[in-house]
Amino acid sequence: MMTDPKTRRQVRETLAWIEQDLLSPQAKAADWRILVAHHPYTDVFNNRYLVPIAERCGVNLVIGGHLHYYIQAVSVNPAIGARTMYVCQGSAQDPEAKFQGHLEGKRLLSEFPEVTALGRNNYGVLDITKDAIDYKLYGFTDDGKEQLVDTIHMTHDAPDVALSDIELRRVDNNGNIEVRAFAENRGTSPAMVVLPIVDNGKLTEQNLFGQKADSHVALLQAGEKRKLIAYYQAYGAGNHHITLEDAALDLIVYEPQQLSYAHMRVFAGKGKDADCLIASIEATNNLDQEVFSSVPLYIDQRIAEARNIFFRSHERRHIEFRHRFAKGGDYQVSIGDQLPKNITIASGIRIVPRILDRSGHGHYGLLQGSPKVVQEHGKTVVRLEHYGDYIEIPASPDLVAEQGFTGIVWAKVNRLAKPSEMGHNPLMVRGKSVGWGATYYLRMVIERAGGLKWGTCHDITEYMWQGGEAAVGSWMQYASTFDKQTGGSSYCDAKEVARVPGIAPECKLRQWQDEPIFVGYSYIGHVIPELGRPKYFTHLPGDVREVRFYKQGLAADEVRETYDHPEEAGAREKDLAVWLDFKNILTVGTHTTEWRHPTVYSRDYMTQKKYWTFRQLKVIARVPLQTSLKATVEVSDDEASIKGKKEIRLQDGTQYIDLQDLPEAQYLRIRTEFSADVGPDGTFVPELLLYQVTAATEKNFTEMYWSTRTAWEKGTFTGAVGFAPFERLKDFPEYTDVIHG
Repeated sequence: MMTDPKTRRQVRETLAWIEQDLLSPQAKAADWRILVAHHPYTDVFNNRYLVPIAERCGVNLVIGGHLHYYIQAVSVNPAIGARTMYVCQGSAQDPEAKFQGHLEGKRLLSEFPEVTALGRNNYGVLDITKDAIDYKLYGFTDDGKEQLVDTIHMTHDAPDVALSDIELRRVDNNGNIEVRAFAENRGTSPAMVVLPIVDNGKLTEQNLFGQKADSHVALLQAGEKRKLIAYYQAYGAGNHHITLEDAALDLIVYEPQQLSYAHMRVFAGKGKDADCLIASIEATNNLDQEVFSSVPLYIDQRIAEARNIFFRSHERRHIEFRHRFAKGGDYQVSIGDQLPKNITIASGIRIVPRILDRSGHGHYGLLQGSPKVVQEHGKTVVRLEHYGDYIEIPASPDLVAEQGFTGIVWAKVNRLAKPSEMGHNPLMVRGKSVGWGATYYLRMVIERAGGLKWGTCHDITEYMWQGGEAAVGSWMQYASTFDKQTGGSSYCDAKEVARVPGIAPECKLRQWQDEPIFVGYSYIGHVIPELGRPKYFTHLPGDVREVRFYKQGLAADEVRETYDHPEEAGAREKDLAVWLDFKNILTVGTHTTEWRHPTVYSRDYMTQKKYWTFRQLKVIARVPLQTSLKATVEVSDDEASIKGKKEIRLQDGTQYIDLQDLPEAQYLRIRTEFSADVGPDGTFVPELLLYQVTAATEKNFTEMYWSTRTAWEKGTFTGAVGFAPFERLKDFPEYTDVIHG
């Protein structure tokens, strides 16, 4: 969402004021310059706009927060290094005391080689004198004891790093050399190690150590000595004389390989491109001449496509491939000489049990995963036990509520999040994430320690509040209401536990109307632009027996009415948009493929009577014992009248069915009847992964596939047949979330 002109003007004016203040005579005359901001160094905005100001103006220490983590970083600029230090202060929310400093050969944060320490702390003590800054970071252990997490001691003395035992070693004929040395900080402040490498008289200040993907700065405390390994590449064919202090190396750099590759990205498409692979890479011509070269795309170690591309001398180009799959499943993908990455193309159709809607608006709830559905004291209860167990209310234009909302969930929380799990266990959420940005419309979540957090977002603002405690092991009605004029209130068993004031009438609630309403599931963390979602998810281990969503904020007496009379629609019935009926769950449905001709249809086929013989049907399906799948294969010459059909009871696994008893025809379609089972033993659903039909004429044969989401969507769906959620339980380790890793 773009910021409005007023906000953009305020940002420009604020940044200008910061720089003006830091360049004032008072600031220049100060012994130390310290800048404090809410968001830390790793924040995208601060890193882009605030960090350059701090470093231009000679700021010594930049302190941030927001992330609930301790993060220490230095300037990535070799000329500045540890003379500007960045600290993200931890959180006082829970007792925490952890520290991780230098990791041999590894980055602490994958996108930030300049991060030099990570941890958890609860508070910091900052002592400032004319000669030194001492910043001590403390945390508390679980038993309440105070623990020193880290200490930063800064003085005005210039960095003094001495190198010894320097070794320069050629790695290959392409100019790559390995540099080994001991570095000792003889100064009084932390110092970043910088290698002054001279290559044929040209100085390069190298401050990154380790292999490329894990390259990182080396920060030494006063008196610390460490062995370091760096890699440097001499560019340009010919002789190179390389020196580092008293060490020297002469080498010949040969003509480099024609193309080199970097920054490969691989994604599965979405929507109408769900059967599509989108892969890209940056290719560089390393030669002093023009080349015409082939860039190959590999799928499962075979060339699937090659692009013949003209490169000018030393040109760097971004190259993108789009490849459509006939079959869904898991694939290994690579471009050029890059290591393969795994992707999944969504494949199957299945029963997704539908909890019907008592509101009359048809906003059913999808029962995802394998939850148990049990009877408890006359109530139907959905038991969410595993990570994939949750309720999803699909997005709909008529769920947009511009003035406010009410969410109600009657739940028994069975346990709080474990230390190894994500917190913010979601009762009800709509949006991209449950926090860290204006990423949700409605948030009702349980913190790791049991506290309740609520919220909504308007414009570019996260408007959050907290209050109340989850009743672990007991049933409780959780309700959250919000109205732009009167504000927000949150309730536990109809008792108000939190309240916030209203917002200006011109504010716009961030609807996130294309996102479902989730009960028991949400994404958590910063939204990663390339993914369009955070890399992590969170879930609710608990039982649920009532879910309501209103398109207006209810008053306290109206919330009380839903609590006292849960079987009645109650007040504001016209605003009740979702009221799930757990007693009525639809578990059957059908899918019918489109009529399909084996190849490109031509009317000559009709006049020449070249009909097709349908030889064999291959099926891959998952059919639990409690469920059933029944297929009917039909053939036709006109896509209207049925010329012949064959009924098949599908089994679990892979089947091959002979179709040669069907008459020759022009078209074929398959109708599939699904039946699932939902009950106290769990949710058991059949899933159809592949139809593959072999068709032949006298001389030729071909194969028709139904396997990808794009192919299934060309058919018609009835009842509870749909698609499994795609990659909702997948983490993406190649991306960094600055809060969670």
